[in-house]
Amino acid sequence: MRDPCRSGRHHETHGQRGDGPLGPGPWGGGFGKGFGDEFGDRIPRERGSRMGRGPGVGALAGDHRGRGRGRRMFGHGQLRLVLLELIGRQERHGYELIRAVEALTGGRYAPSPGAVYPTLAMLADEGLIAEAEGHADSARKPFTVTEAGKAHLAGEAEKVAQIFARLKAMDEGDPRESPPVRRAVGNLLVATRNRAQAAGFTDEVAHRIAAILDEAAGRIERL
Repeated sequence: MRDPCRSGRHHETHGQRGDGPLGPGPWGGGFGKGFGDEFGDRIPRERGSRMGRGPGVGALAGDHRGRGRGRRMFGHGQLRLVLLELIGRQERHGYELIRAVEALTGGRYAPSPGAVYPTLAMLADEGLIAEAEGHADSARKPFTVTEAGKAHLAGEAEKVAQIFARLKAMDEGDPRESPPVRRAVGNLLVATRNRAQAAGFTDEVAHRIAAILDEAAGRIERL
């Protein structure tokens, strides 16, 4: 019998395999629509992360219907402008930038290090940012915007404003999103991750966890 955890198809609402909030492995694909790629450089599906119903796939493309699956969060060059603008507001290193974008979207999206750090390297190569002074002893050296970077931001001010307005719309989300549901889903993810990382995690345990999740998903859909 095929392992439903490995097939990624043990329930129609389960996400695709990938490096989701729980990391790689049987739980990396996420639980339900939107968990799989939430912390990559793609936006979740229509229902978004944490079981919310806020702006979906098309949020930064001006399409708030959120159709499709796995489409990119930012259009060409948009992440570059977001990072440059955030550094212009305050000196930041890569991790702080990831958290800043996550905060802008109300926790619905965080760019992956694999998207952020190459973009920072490109901005530095273009002379738009540079390492900030006075942090020689710091393991994580923040960046500051150069004069060329400030000029570039000034020339792209309208585009930057549009991108940040859409990020803010994601943060506002949908009034139907329930804090108790977000809390419960967070507890579910933590409990599942902890059990998956604990000793004695076997295929049998994985099947039992999958069965519990399938049953819960079915009961929710019948409400």
